[in-house]
Amino acid sequence: MGNYLSRDQILSGGFRKQDVEAFGGTVCVREMPADLVDKLIGEGLVTQVTDPATGKQTNQVDFSKVDFVEVASRCIVDPETGLPLFSQADLAELGGLGFSSIRVVAQTAMNMIGVDTSSEDADPN
Repeated sequence: MGNYLSRDQILSGGFRKQDVEAFGGTVCVREMPADLVDKLIGEGLVTQVTDPATGKQTNQVDFSKVDFVEVASRCIVDPETGLPLFSQADLAELGGLGFSSIRVVAQTAMNMIGVDTSSEDADPN
């Protein structure tokens, strides 16, 4: 039948190291949590698009409406525990950081769920 994963193994997966120059180091970024992706889909910010020529499906995001700070706050995690480093109380302070650093983290988390962020213009202005 195969090997079954434990609860801890399942809950600890999906991490990537990301250098953030503006932070002066590396952060551990987890894949966007399912409840956040569901929220973005429910708000119409994430849609699945099929290329008629290839039949390949991709996720597209309306970046003008994504809350990058929320994504970053939920996806920057402690590499030892996998738990978010920031709480709701930290959102204002995190939101005061430079946009490019928050954008790098959010893009990394979005890339992990199959969103191609290489050609988007995420600058809301």
